[in-house]
Amino acid sequence: MDSRKAFFKNLDLSQVKAGQRLFGSFNNLCTILKQPNLQFTPTQVNDEAAFILELHDFLKSHKLKLDLKQLTDKIKNFKEIKVEDKQKETKSHSEIHKKLQTNFLNNQKIVGESTEIDKVFSRAAEVPDPSTIRTPSTLKTASKMLQSFFDKHKETMKEPNEKFEMDENYLYLQTRLRACRYDFQVQKIVDKTLAKILLINVQAAILAKDRKEFFTVIDECTKICQQQEVGNIQKLRFFKVAWHMGEGSIDINGITADDTVMGGGIAFSCLLCEQLYIKIFCHFQCG
Repeated sequence: MDSRKAFFKNLDLSQVKAGQRLFGSFNNLCTILKQPNLQFTPTQVNDEAAFILELHDFLKSHKLKLDLKQLTDKIKNFKEIKVEDKQKETKSHSEIHKKLQTNFLNNQKIVGESTEIDKVFSRAAEVPDPSTIRTPSTLKTASKMLQSFFDKHKETMKEPNEKFEMDENYLYLQTRLRACRYDFQVQKIVDKTLAKILLINVQAAILAKDRKEFFTVIDECTKICQQQEVGNIQKLRFFKVAWHMGEGSIDINGITADDTVMGGGIAFSCLLCEQLYIKIFCHFQCG
């Protein structure tokens, strides 16, 4: 039996965490004493003072002379060194990440080089690699592909099931829409293609009843669509108000722009008061 197995032999689950911390101290002590094969099986690890007494008796039984104060100091010093090392490591990682992020946001402009049309979203840990970021023309092609996929599956796109699992076609679409948004963001590109990507994103989130995704993109979508003169801005504002006003069902098929906008205000298509929620039938023009 090696020293680690011997150390944890009599510990139950409630003692493992404390045991892992104290095993580090014990292992360091074995190195100092030049006794790498010592097999100590403690029973008191949740109480550090009791552990030190138990370890002191164990060392005496192996004729290793180390008084109680020396033993306490060595374990304490080892703990302080570990904490200090951890703090330095955390600070170093934090400073590197902050520097990379600051340089990227303030000074760098990524120019995409990738021509891979289909791409799923994965969050970058550091500055993006241009070879993985798609060119504007590739993003335009990708947007057409995603629009086609959405048009094909929107009629059958389902709400989450009883296990809160999202529709497979929606998840396929969502991961690719996020990847497109990311590629636009890191290149600081705002154009009609991005507006159309965001419109697909909003519609898909409504159909799949993905509240979190909807509120992540609705404001950006409204702003960019207004700038690029794409889509119907009144409807986008209407969708946000509608979702806020009762978490009712929103169907993207059936209402034209004239049905929803009256004198600059918003008209509800149908109020189902007896059911205490609002049912809204809406329709997008994405081009």
